[in-house]
Amino acid sequence: MTDGKTPVESVSTPTLQLASATSLNSVEVLLSNPIDAADLSKTGKEFQITEKNNTSAKVGISKSVINTEGNIITLTTSEQTPGTTYTVVADADTLGLKNIQASDVLADFV
Repeated sequence: MTDGKTPVESVSTPTLQLASATSLNSVEVLLSNPIDAADLSKTGKEFQITEKNNTSAKVGISKSVINTEGNIITLTTSEQTPGTTYTVVADADTLGLKNIQASDVLADFV
């Protein structure tokens, strides 16, 4: 509710904008808007990474860290194969992302 004078800031639901392998054992996930660090586990259980063309080939995730702004999550992974395209998917419910489409919680990276 507003007093008619103070503008209300519109905050949209965060989506996965980009994923990028920063090393063979690390992936950064960029969100469109910040999330609360309390919504993210230290083990990265909210995410799944698979080979894009072989979804049964999963990459293990052992750790997740969020930056102070709340919009970049760094995942520590098992070793990725150079040149392979992967898909990272976020569990929207666990991260508190409601009413979003499946395409808003996945991103491909090499």
